[in-house]
Amino acid sequence: MLDVYAHNRLVFRHRTAPPGPVGSGAGMNANRRAFEVAAIICAATDDFCRRFLKPRSPTRGRMVRAVRLCRQGMAEAAEMSRASGEESAEGRPEPEVQQVKAVRSGLGVLLIAYEEYLRERGIVQWGKDDPKTLEVRAVGKSRRPETAGPPEAELYRRWLEHDDVAVVANCAICLIHQANYLLTRQVQGYRYRFGSDGGPDEGTEQPTGPDCPVCGRPMLLRTARRGILSGSRFWGCSGFPACRKTIPYRGPQPG
Repeated sequence: MLDVYAHNRLVFRHRTAPPGPVGSGAGMNANRRAFEVAAIICAATDDFCRRFLKPRSPTRGRMVRAVRLCRQGMAEAAEMSRASGEESAEGRPEPEVQQVKAVRSGLGVLLIAYEEYLRERGIVQWGKDDPKTLEVRAVGKSRRPETAGPPEAELYRRWLEHDDVAVVANCAICLIHQANYLLTRQVQGYRYRFGSDGGPDEGTEQPTGPDCPVCGRPMLLRTARRGILSGSRFWGCSGFPACRKTIPYRGPQPG
C-alpha cells in the first residue's frame, strides 16, 4: 500500500509553495501538505475497500466514487498550477479554488461513509480528545519542511495497515479532518490574497510596502472586510496563510 502512497505524493510534488527565505521553512504551507494528506486518504481508502468491504457493497461504491472525485480534483488543480505558473499565482485563483472545493467535497463523502460504517457496526468512534486521536494528530503537527525523515505515509502505516478495522477507519477519519482543515486554510488564503476576504485593494495602485519582519517577503496593502476594523487598511504579508504577520498602515484610511 505504501507504494501507492509514494505514487500519489509524486503526482503533486511539483506544486510549489510561496517563496520564502531559503531554509526558513516558510514554504511548507497548507497547499502542498493538504494534497499529500488527501492522497494518503485516497490510497488508504482503496486498501480499506479491498480488505473490509464486499465488492458490491453500497458503502464501497460511495467510497470509490469519492476517491475518484478527490483524485480528479487534485490532478486538475496540480495541472492548472503547473500550466499557468506565475499567472495563476498572481491573477487567476478561482479555477484552482473550485478544484480544491471538489477535493473537500469528496473528503466529505468519505467522512460520512467511514462514520456510518463505524456506527452501523457498533464500533466506537474516537473522540477529538481521545489519546489515540491525539497521537495521530501529533504526526501531522510534527511535520516540518526542514525536517529529514521518512515519507509522511510511512508514519501512519501502523494505523492504516492495522488488522483491526476500527483502528483503520478511525485513523482515516482523523486524516480527513486534518486534510479538510488544511484545504479550508488554502481556500481562505486564496480569498485573502486575491481580494475577496481582506485581500489586496482592487483598482488602486499598490504603494511600495515594507518587508515582512517575520519571513522577509514583501507586504501588500489590504483592506479588512469584516470585524470591528472593517474597511480599514493594513499591511499584510504576501505569504499568507504561511505567514500571517500584519502591520498597521499609517497612511490615509478610506472615508
